[in-house]
This record gives sequence, C-alpha cells and structure tokens, in this order.
Amino acid sequence: MSEQAAGPGETGDATIVRAAIYPAIGIVRLGNSESEYFLAPEVTDPLPEPPGFYRDPTGALKRQSVRFHLYGLNATGRAVASSRRTVLRSAGLCISLTRNRPGTNFRSR
Repeated sequence: MSEQAAGPGETGDATIVRAAIYPAIGIVRLGNSESEYFLAPEVTDPLPEPPGFYRDPTGALKRQSVRFHLYGLNATGRAVASSRRTVLRSAGLCISLTRNRPGTNFRSR
C-alpha cells in the first residue's frame, strides 16, 4: 500500500506531518540462542507452531525478530501513507536500523 486517499465522507489532509514506527521500538523479545531467531507473527491470532519451534538444536530459546512498519501521519494522526519511500521523502527523513549484537549496548544518536 502506498498512499491512502480519504475514505467516504472524509475530507482528510494527505500532508505528512510526522512519521510513526510500529510496533514501537523499545519492545525487546529476548532469547539466549547464539544464532537462531524467528519472525514475530503479524496477526493477532497466529496458528500454533510445532513443538520445539521456539528452541534451537541446543535447546536455547530463539530470539524474536520483528518487521517494522513506517507510517506517515497527517495533522490529525491519521495514517495517510505507508510506503517507506513516500513517508521518508515527504518527512525529509533518513532512517537506518541496525541489529544489536549480543553483548553490545544500544546507542542512540
């Protein structure tokens, strides 16, 4: 989905005034596996995984990874764009996400 038009009966402004990242950054789902992870479900009621899915071959708990979504919001807080390129260009932003390696500290710039 790139840009959304105003819905029926809406006069919505499609001007992007801020960007929002979902799920919120700062939610950590830790595991103790040295190398394995799984992608978090993007639905509210996912199908169950088979027994052992959340563990690596050594029995360590896999780390949970998440796919972030970037939305452009108008002045009323309504999402008017969800294409990364559209949101970043409209907001004049440049975002770079890197994964944190075990044993390192997160540093904000």
